[in-house]
Amino acid sequence: MSRWWPEIVTHWDATKAARMGRYGALGLAAWLGVPAIIGLALGSIQKGLVSPIEILIVALLVGLALYGAKRFAIGQGARIGAILLVVLVLEVAKRLAFTFSGTLSFGIFDAVVTFMIVFSLLHGVRGARALLHLTPEEELRDVFE
Repeated sequence: MSRWWPEIVTHWDATKAARMGRYGALGLAAWLGVPAIIGLALGSIQKGLVSPIEILIVALLVGLALYGAKRFAIGQGARIGAILLVVLVLEVAKRLAFTFSGTLSFGIFDAVVTFMIVFSLLHGVRGARALLHLTPEEELRDVFE
């Protein structure tokens, strides 16, 4: 197929794809968490720029992303990966809306990071779904026959 969308034929391919989903989930956790930590360090709650509920929501989303990374690491992240993709789409929509209102900027760096996270999560979901059907015994049978 292609470098951006490789075929998942063997158990090894599915495992590699699921592990790529782990990196996408960790990237999403960092992409959500780092601005929140910086905002907390700058005292944005005391200045009234951010409400504590927003910080709580970000903390829950970061926890969800870390849980998704754990699930991808063991090869079972198909459902949580889909949820993380929806979270990513909502976060991008929020950042774009704030960019158009002039309070935040969505630049080239954010676009590249978003692209990498989307493809990592998509590969992770594909790999986790493929692991439901592929077993390592089939590969071992082919090797030792």
